[in-house]
Amino acid sequence: MNQTVKKILLSILFVLLLIFLVPWLRIAAFLFGFGEPEIWISPLYLGYIITCISLPIAFLLASGKSKKVKYKIWGTILIIPISLPLAYSMGLTYAII
Repeated sequence: MNQTVKKILLSILFVLLLIFLVPWLRIAAFLFGFGEPEIWISPLYLGYIITCISLPIAFLLASGKSKKVKYKIWGTILIIPISLPLAYSMGLTYAII
């Protein structure tokens, strides 16, 4: 894949991640009592959506790198944008079941 195409895709995916991250943070703030009950999308699905958007970003960042750099990139992506929303949504799914 061309470097220009990678940068364009990465930019688009990052903007989408931010679009979904802001409402997720609002929902988290509401659940802890800091905000108004403005819920545009179900918090259950929002964590899964953020996770699904973060995976291609990690793949694009890690493609063409050495094995050591790939591990660093995937480790960082797993810690921050994947594990938190995924754990939140899995917890809500478990609570519903």
